[in-house]
Amino acid sequence: MSTQKTFLFVIGMHRSGTSALTGCLNKLGLTIGKKIIPPSFDNKKGFFENRLICNLNDTILNYFGISWASVKALPENWIEDDKIPDFLETAYSIIKNEFEEYEDIILIKDPRISLLLPFWCKVVDIFEGIPKVIISLRNPEKIVSSLKTRNHIPKNKAYILWYNYISNAERYSRDIERFFIDFNELRTKPIEVLSKCCKHFALDLEKNIAIQEKAISNFIDKKNNGASDNSKSKYSLPQQFIKFHNTLLKFRQNLHSKTTKAQIEKINLEIKQQIDFYYKGIVNDVVYFSECYFSYESRVTYTQKNLAHKGSVEVNIDLKNMPL
Repeated sequence: MSTQKTFLFVIGMHRSGTSALTGCLNKLGLTIGKKIIPPSFDNKKGFFENRLICNLNDTILNYFGISWASVKALPENWIEDDKIPDFLETAYSIIKNEFEEYEDIILIKDPRISLLLPFWCKVVDIFEGIPKVIISLRNPEKIVSSLKTRNHIPKNKAYILWYNYISNAERYSRDIERFFIDFNELRTKPIEVLSKCCKHFALDLEKNIAIQEKAISNFIDKKNNGASDNSKSKYSLPQQFIKFHNTLLKFRQNLHSKTTKAQIEKINLEIKQQIDFYYKGIVNDVVYFSECYFSYESRVTYTQKNLAHKGSVEVNIDLKNMPL
């Protein structure tokens, strides 16, 4: 009788430290398959992603009319779409071909799984395995700055992307055994973080950690280790976004408590109400919307000037006192 497989998913927003974390786990002996995306100029030590898995995730997102960088959300009940069984068959084939039968732990890293975790839980069910999730948290200011440099994504849009990824990762993983890491802690105390993570999941990797301690310390990039995380943004980041991130950090190992869940849900509701208000109530365009959402100056500019020549109806609202 074969041992029940553990599927360990590393998720979080792009540029949040998922590659560094997965690289450390890989050094502890966990494999990520055969067809690996090679290092690149923007991630010289490697992405530690399986090319076939990432391609499948892109295919699923594209099927629903979005990409990894889309602000638009997946449709409601997307997991029940008629095409999902075909994608499940593809995923099953990938896992069978990419990982050896004797491997008890299947390590899969792709930030896109933050949006697609229900699908991958169905894949785990096919194998009668156990899903476990690690979510990497990083100051959104640092993520946004990195996305602007690498992908030329405007800061205002990147903030919305960050929230979409992290809020979905948190919501979808509530009924799964999970562990949150602070990327700054991983950079400064990698051995301690890895030990806590492995202990949390009851992974028998302590000996490997001791053996690979020097290699892991050399692998982790300690430059820019968070000293400038409090740098000011061009945009007035909504307080609810700050509250959401800080709440996850503060209670990250106790998010199953009813009190913490209620607090997170309250923040999510506030954010949803504001996004619905700005997006549907002012401008039905993501670029204009996100500019209005994050900058008072932009709210005035785009509503009073730019919207006029677009033939929009007049909006008589107090721009300065809009809730952020």
